[in-house]
Amino acid sequence: MNIIYSNDKDIEVEDMIEVFRNRGIVRPISQPERIQAMINNANILLSAWFGNRMIGVARALTDWSFLLLSVRSAC
Repeated sequence: MNIIYSNDKDIEVEDMIEVFRNRGIVRPISQPERIQAMINNANILLSAWFGNRMIGVARALTDWSFLLLSVRSAC
């Protein structure tokens, strides 16, 4: 099975929390509403999938002109 990369923002909060937890990122996994805001407000959101399981995520904020800020990656 191949790893599939997606730029679709249709990510479930529980999937993102699982990726964070598995990678040792402990904040703010106890606050699903904040995770949802992180998903909703990212300008760029890339995810990696192995079958139907999300195994990685990267978020970024940008002005689409000059600046791109990589917020957090978990792979």
